[in-house]
Amino acid sequence: MRTITSVRLICDAAKGKGISVADCLRDTGLSESEIGHDDLTLTVEQEIAVIQNYVSLSGGQVGLGAEIGFQMHVNVFGIWGFAILTSPTMRAAFLTAIDYVKLSFVLAKLSFAETETVGVLTFDMSELPKAIEPFVLERHTVVTLNFLKESLPESALADIYLKTTLSDPDYLASIEKVLGIKVKGGSDSHSLVIPKQWLDLPLPKSDPVTLRFCLEQCDTIVAKEADEENQWTEKVKQVVLEDIAEEKTLNAVAEKLSMTERTLRRRLNDEGTTYRELYANTRLTVAKELLEASCLNVDTVSWRVGYAEPASFVRAFIKKFGFSPGSIKKAC
Repeated sequence: MRTITSVRLICDAAKGKGISVADCLRDTGLSESEIGHDDLTLTVEQEIAVIQNYVSLSGGQVGLGAEIGFQMHVNVFGIWGFAILTSPTMRAAFLTAIDYVKLSFVLAKLSFAETETVGVLTFDMSELPKAIEPFVLERHTVVTLNFLKESLPESALADIYLKTTLSDPDYLASIEKVLGIKVKGGSDSHSLVIPKQWLDLPLPKSDPVTLRFCLEQCDTIVAKEADEENQWTEKVKQVVLEDIAEEKTLNAVAEKLSMTERTLRRRLNDEGTTYRELYANTRLTVAKELLEASCLNVDTVSWRVGYAEPASFVRAFIKKFGFSPGSIKKAC
C-alpha cells in the first residue's frame, strides 16, 4: 500500500493542463474527494492506472514524469528520504534506498552495481506497462537527481548520465534538455551512471546518530506493514480453522467477518490470494501436520479436514506437496 501523495501530484498537474481529476482517476475506484485525505492509501495497481490515464489524456507529452519528479523533494519521502540523506556516502545511500524501497513511491525495481569505473543504479521496468515507461523513467531519474543535488558538488552532475532502452532521437534530445544531464539511448537497461569517484565522497548531511534513528524507524514501519500486509488472509485462516471439518463457503466466512462476500474477495485479491486457494492450502497444511504427528490413516485425515471423498483429498494433496499422503511414514 502507498500514500496518496504521488497520485495527488499527478491530479494537480492534470488540472493545470485542463484535464479533469475524474478522468485521471477513471477505473481506479478512487474519487476526487477521497484523494484529499492524507491518510488514504492505495495499491500499486491504482497508481499505475492513474499514470496510464494521465499519460493518455496528455497525449504522451515529453517530460510529464519529470514534472512530477521535480516536486518530489526529500520532505515528500519522510523517514526514507532522511535515511538516504544522512548516509555516510553515496554508495551507502543507494544501498539504503534499495533496502527500504517499499517505503517510497518507486515503481521500478531498483538495483545497484559497480564496475571498475562507475556505479550503476538500474530501474527495472519490465513488469510495468510499456506506455508509462517514459513517465516512470523520467520521474525516477529526476527524484534521484534531486537527492544527488543535495549530496554532491554541482560539478559532479556533469559526469552523470542516463542510459535508456528508449531510442527515439526526438524524445532523447528533448528529455536531455529537461533532465539537464546527458542521455544515451538504445541501451540494454534504464540506468543512471555515476563515476566511481563520487561513490565514497562523504555526504554533507551525513550523521551517524540521525541515520541510526532513521533506520530504526524504517525497520519499525516495515515490520508493521509486514504484520498488516496479509491481515485478511490470516483472519480467513482463523475462521476456517475454527471447525476445519465443516465445509465453509466464501459467503459464510465473509458473514463471520462482518463484511460482504465481494469486499472479502477484493481484500484477499489485494493480498495476492483467492479464497479457493487459501481454503485448500489451509486444509491440506493441517492434513499434512496430522499425518506427520499422529497415527491416523489417510481416510480419517481427509474426513477430519473436510473432504467428503478420500480420492479428492489424495489428488489435491499430491498436487500441492508433490507426494502422496500415504507416503508419510509414522512410527505408531
